[in-house]
Amino acid sequence: MWHSASSRNLQQRKVGVTVSIAVGGLSDISAQGPSSKERASIDRTDAAMDLQAIARFARDAFLPTVTAHIIIASSLAFISPHATSIRIAASVVTAALCFEAIRRCNKRTSEESSYADYMFGLAFHTNCYLVLLNLSPPSNLTTTWQRLQWGTNTLFSPRMGTKPYRRDPPSTTKREFLMRRITTAIAIGTFWLYIREGLRFYPRDLGPEDWDSRKTYMTPGILNGTLTLRDLWFRVVLAFYAYSGSALTICGAHTVCALIAVGIFDSPLQDWPPLFGNITQAYTLRRWYSHFWHKAMRKAFTIHAVVVTEKGLGLRKHTIPGRSVIVLLSFFFSGVMHSVTSWHSGPCSDHFAPVRSFMLFGIFILLEQAVMSAYLEVYRRLRIPWTGLELVFWRLFGHCWVVFFLLEFTITSAYTNLQCVWSLDEV
Repeated sequence: MWHSASSRNLQQRKVGVTVSIAVGGLSDISAQGPSSKERASIDRTDAAMDLQAIARFARDAFLPTVTAHIIIASSLAFISPHATSIRIAASVVTAALCFEAIRRCNKRTSEESSYADYMFGLAFHTNCYLVLLNLSPPSNLTTTWQRLQWGTNTLFSPRMGTKPYRRDPPSTTKREFLMRRITTAIAIGTFWLYIREGLRFYPRDLGPEDWDSRKTYMTPGILNGTLTLRDLWFRVVLAFYAYSGSALTICGAHTVCALIAVGIFDSPLQDWPPLFGNITQAYTLRRWYSHFWHKAMRKAFTIHAVVVTEKGLGLRKHTIPGRSVIVLLSFFFSGVMHSVTSWHSGPCSDHFAPVRSFMLFGIFILLEQAVMSAYLEVYRRLRIPWTGLELVFWRLFGHCWVVFFLLEFTITSAYTNLQCVWSLDEV
């Protein structure tokens, strides 16, 4: 029991550290909220830590990062698509540099973790661009500057695989494009500064009972009637931070790159579509990824999955078995990426938790599609007409299903990590 005020403050600060370690990217502050003097002290500490992180990155990961980008942009611009062996060698060297940069990265914050994800994605995209797709500059680009600009734009642009509903309207002018991206950058920065106070939204007086092992999954609490609003809110906030940290970091970096590419280097607007889609369209797990979540890595994963499926397993990609294997392989590659980029030592490290989580996502997407196909087939055979009310009902049901899945399965590792970290602190 904590009987004194100092003991309560110590416990609250320990909770801040525990949640910060388990979820990542959260500030170490009291669950009750700091005073103005404490806030100023924390801000100075956070600023100093940010500068130290930047300095550490510049010292450790800057060289392999820059070298990898130079190699891939130059290879795309100047290596002939017929020089297969040279392209393969460039892809291997780039991958080695990317993984060296990942190894040197601390990966303790959402920014560093997103950077590691980006470098892993760069290695995958390099192999896609240079080897599998064998891309080369258009014939009308003849000068060195034009070819380098094309190579750099291809390297950074997320347009590959982006559907028309993800793009800006064709009538968008350069001025409108820049104003939208500037507004987006300001909104992201403001929101990030607000939510970075990690325990701002958590229930007060957090303690080990909030992440008890019996609460790792939500379904048992729903079935036996023990799930409280506090438990539900804690899960919601955990999921919010798990997704918002990476989403804001990725979207912010993409917005800055878009402003530089279009505003300074006059890149085509259509090469820089919005990174995230409309969340109201995410009423199935599949549409969560296809219509809302970013597609920065989609093609890199699916192209490799198609190659393995067709060349390695002998399945055609347009068949049901082929499509199913491609989905599972794509999520497996995504899980491997997140495992590698979040790899760190320690007794509470669960290196393969991301692989399990993403594979579960892929399996449930296939199950979801099977159920929907069977339902639609029954309607077709019985010739039952669809009504507008029924369509609204199933879309609302779909949104509830997606939210339930995200709360039930995607943050279980945060619970187990919290349980482990707290138990070690108690020893």
